Amino acid sequence: MSVCEHMDAGQAMLETQLRIADCGLRISFFSRRAGKVLGAAIAGVMVLLVGAFVVVVAVIPKPEKVEPPPDIPAVNVSVLHIEPIRNFKDAFTIPGSIEPNSVVRVSAEVPGRIEQITGLEGRAVKAGDKLAELNTDLLKASLDQARASMDFDARELLRVKDLLARGGATSMEHDQARAKADASKAMFDAARAQLDRAVIHAPTSGVLNKVPVEKGEYVTPGAVVAEIVETDPVLVVVEVPERDMRFIHVGQRETIFADALGGKEFTGRIHYISAVADPASRTTRVEMVVPNGDGELKSGQIVTVHMERQTIHDAIMVPLGAAISLEIGYRVYVVEKGLAQPRDVKIGVLKGRDVQVVSGLSAGDDVIVRGHYYVGPGQAVKVVGQGDEVEPTKPGAAPATRPYTQPTTNPAVTLTPVGGPKGRPCGLSKTSPVKAEGLRGTGVQISNPAGGDRRGGRP
Repeated sequence: MSVCEHMDAGQAMLETQLRIADCGLRISFFSRRAGKVLGAAIAGVMVLLVGAFVVVVAVIPKPEKVEPPPDIPAVNVSVLHIEPIRNFKDAFTIPGSIEPNSVVRVSAEVPGRIEQITGLEGRAVKAGDKLAELNTDLLKASLDQARASMDFDARELLRVKDLLARGGATSMEHDQARAKADASKAMFDAARAQLDRAVIHAPTSGVLNKVPVEKGEYVTPGAVVAEIVETDPVLVVVEVPERDMRFIHVGQRETIFADALGGKEFTGRIHYISAVADPASRTTRVEMVVPNGDGELKSGQIVTVHMERQTIHDAIMVPLGAAISLEIGYRVYVVEKGLAQPRDVKIGVLKGRDVQVVSGLSAGDDVIVRGHYYVGPGQAVKVVGQGDEVEPTKPGAAPATRPYTQPTTNPAVTLTPVGGPKGRPCGLSKTSPVKAEGLRGTGVQISNPAGGDRRGGRP
């Protein structure tokens, strides 16, 4: 290759290198320019984001500051100091009715026409008193006939007996004569007894309650001519429920009050308990014998029977209203060192307005019997009365409330102002009508449409 060709080739290579360098400079220039534009864009976006965040933070409402709870005043309460009852009579009252001890219907034993009635209805009679007398003409004739037959057969027996001794009669003839004489004697005795029964006597003492026949009326054997009611003693009959039958026994003495006699008290003794309960009412008939010498108690009267179930020793009784009913069991509040403390109790028998506490309380406890619905565990209380008496809250004093608790989120609670959006986080005025759901046990206070406060969370 010539020198000129070498020079041309070098020049071409140099030009090529210069072009490549120029392109690189141009690319580098454009790259620096694009980076500046991209950085500016990113910086602008960041500025916008920061500004938006500031605006959002400024718009979001600041959380309200929770005020510390005010000092809750002590709740005025009334307490009952527990003093066990040494021998508590567990008893119940039940209505009863008076029935006569017996009702005897006196019947005629022989036929005849009634000649005389000596008994007077409503009068007391004694056993053996004459009540009525029947006509005896036919009965006397029958008796005379029987006497004649008896006398004849007796003489005939003597004659045969004499012949037998002399050998003029056989032993069979003698036996026949004796049998006939004995039969005649029995016929005579029967006729005489019938004549005696023509006079009707009282078989028992009591009151001649009814004489259903009249003088001159003909009666046959078995016809009722008088009714005698035994009224001393009388029976008091009660129908005892099945749950109390296990406490009732023959021989028990019960107290009876006669309402018709101004509540006069009598004592009766149980002498009969039915072995079969009534299938409709499931009650059992129980009869008591009550002395009635002066006749004050009349058959059919209504009485009140005080029947004792059992005797409970050292029974603890509290007012029924002091026991707060729970889903399972009962609870009372007692005062300990000026604070209300809950006690779960088991109740037993009920008497009037009081109920027996089987377990949960001891002698000496001070049970809150009024104001207990306004206290909670650890609530400060002020004892201002005994029993059901409570000093009223003074004007201007804060009403008794539950102990303050920190508000908690309860997803089951919904307060919806009527006519407003559900879940509105606004404060409700005293006149805001609301619907409340799921407030049990939350301690939330709401208002009714009339403006009167209602407190939720009461047991």
